[in-house]
Amino acid sequence: MAILKFRAYWEDDDSIYRDVAIRHSQTFTDLHSIILKSYEFDNKHKATFYRSNDHWLRGREISLEKYADKQYKAEPLIMSETLIGSEVKDPNQKFVYVYDSRLAEVEEKYDLNSEALSDGFSEEGEDGEREDSTEEATTDEGNDGF
Repeated sequence: MAILKFRAYWEDDDSIYRDVAIRHSQTFTDLHSIILKSYEFDNKHKATFYRSNDHWLRGREISLEKYADKQYKAEPLIMSETLIGSEVKDPNQKFVYVYDSRLAEVEEKYDLNSEALSDGFSEEGEDGEREDSTEEATTDEGNDGF
């Protein structure tokens, strides 16, 4: 049984990443859940994977569901129906992972104004949930965990 290793990078800072391992027979819903847990995100937002190339151009979409408010060039694959192994075309296969959130909510929650940033602290605590916008994931195919 093949174990696939993915590294999920934070879009704006590639020094923030999570390494995850998943079986090739698991679905993209499983990978989505693993990424959410690894960054301590909730599951209240839309999420989509895109098959990608080395230049992070978005290809075939793999979505949680078919969203009525979105225009599609091609019908998306559904995460719960799509096995990870079926979409990994080579050992360095890349995916773009988009998790819908709003930066304004983060700024407001943590009071990210110029005064707070200048001294590194805000008056409010930091006990809330973190939000994310886009992740980039690559895979290394192997037979062992890490």
